[in-house]
This record gives sequence, structure tokens and C-alpha cells, in this order.
Amino acid sequence: SQPPIRRSSTAEPPRLSRRERRKIATREALITAAQEVIAVKGVYLTIIEEITERADVAKGSFYQYFHNRDELLDVLLTRRLEELRMHIEAMPPPGTFAAGVRTLIGHHLDYFLHHEDFLLFLHQIRGLITMNQEETLAVRDAYRRYLGFLAAWLFADGAQPPEDGPIPEEGACALLGVLAGFLSHYVLLAPLATLLPHRARIETMLTEACLVFWQSPEHA
Repeated sequence: SQPPIRRSSTAEPPRLSRRERRKIATREALITAAQEVIAVKGVYLTIIEEITERADVAKGSFYQYFHNRDELLDVLLTRRLEELRMHIEAMPPPGTFAAGVRTLIGHHLDYFLHHEDFLLFLHQIRGLITMNQEETLAVRDAYRRYLGFLAAWLFADGAQPPEDGPIPEEGACALLGVLAGFLSHYVLLAPLATLLPHRARIETMLTEACLVFWQSPEHA
């Protein structure tokens, strides 16, 4: 008798119906439209009607995909932070604390120099969280999780911070604060792309500023 045919253990994912594919496409269209409108008008001035109009979706349909504008902002923020996080996690261990600080500064600097819209979005999101703490809980949690991730990454593989320095969360805030603060002020003078020829010098300058905050013996 013939032996039984063994089927592959890797099952194919179920095929989506046309209606399900249409829903996914509409949701993605709303997310893309929101990014485009916010890049032009900013978080504070962007309204749902403009997003649905740009996505060519009826305004009432918006609430089939998002409970409110804050839920959409949470999706936008989480996606970009997850993209940053995935790139950082793919990096080799830094070896020393100072090298870890420089790695994070360099990675975020590259990202912001090529995604100026996200720098401005992040700056305004922090203001929105401060002004509407009870209405932006999901957005606030997404940002706090990312700060926690940065703090944990700095101490991965036994890297040790200077003694009597700030706690890890303070260091993560200083790292992003120094970088984002510098760039958000510079963008008032010129597009961030003008900094690209000076990237190496700026990375060194910002790294040293962060290490001074940590009171690193390597840069005392």
C-alpha cells in the first residue's frame, strides 16, 4: 500500500474576501492621508474632514476604522516608533555605554534628517499629550514605552552607566530631548537636509552633550 501523503505543516494564510481587502485598503488610505495632511498643517490644525477628503472617504466612514482622532494619532506614532525600534534592535551590541549613546544618537539623527515631517509630528504630539493628558492616554503610553525601550537598550549586554548618574529613564529623555530640541530649533532656520553634509560633526557634538548629562568619566 502507498504511504500516506504528508501535507506541509506550514498552512497558507486564509484568503481575505474582497470586502476585507477593501476595508484594509480604506484604513491604510486614511492613515496615509493623515500623514500627508499633518505634514502640511501640523497636528493641531488637522481635522478629520480634511483627512477623509484627501483619502476620498466619506466622513462617517472614518469612525468605522478609528474611534476618534486620538486613536489615529496613536497608530501614526506607534508605526514610526516601531520602525525606529526595529532598526535599533537589528544593530550589534554597542559594547560600552558611551558607544550605545553614540549609536542611538546617530540612528535617530539619520532618521530625522530624512523624515523631517516626523520630527515636527513628534514635537507637536508631546505638546498635545501635555495639554490633553486624559484624552491621549494611548498616545502617551506609546511614547512612554519607547522611552523605556531606549533606556533598556542602553544597558543591554552589561553596559554600565557612570556611577551616581541619572536613572535610565532620565537618560533616555535627555538623549531624545537634546537631539529633537536641537533639530526642531534648526528647522526654523533651514530645512534639515542642509545638515546632511555636517552629519558626522553633529553626531559627535550631540553625543558629547548627552554624555556630559550622564557625567561619563570617558568625557569628563
